[in-house]
Amino acid sequence: NHEQAEQSRIKLISFIEELGKEHPFDAARVYLCGFSQGAIMAYSVALTRPDLVRGIAAMSGRLLEEVKPLVKPSPALKQLSVFISHGTQDGTLPVHYAREADAYLRSIGITPTLKTYNEGHTINAVMLADLLVWLK
Repeated sequence: NHEQAEQSRIKLISFIEELGKEHPFDAARVYLCGFSQGAIMAYSVALTRPDLVRGIAAMSGRLLEEVKPLVKPSPALKQLSVFISHGTQDGTLPVHYAREADAYLRSIGITPTLKTYNEGHTINAVMLADLLVWLK
């Protein structure tokens, strides 16, 4: 539901902004990590407000087409770090979503790390370990 996704994107941006007012933080140290719908929201927030985060980990998610027109070139966007992980056997959100996101990000000057696994719509220990290595 595009309307609900947009409302959620705006709420998450507002939350991060308000959190920063109450507890000042360095956006260069903020990473969003999400699985499935959480990954969708991580893409949506980071690509439209890269000034609020340093990077995202999108696990078994997808990048909404409706978000792409909202993405504006900026130095912060070029600095965004992105980790994409996805199961090749995912029947809920097929792996082509990860490959499409990877291609789109590369087309706008972001070089993500893409990892695929012989898994379904899940997070296993290897996926989590790869995420932790990437975060370091």
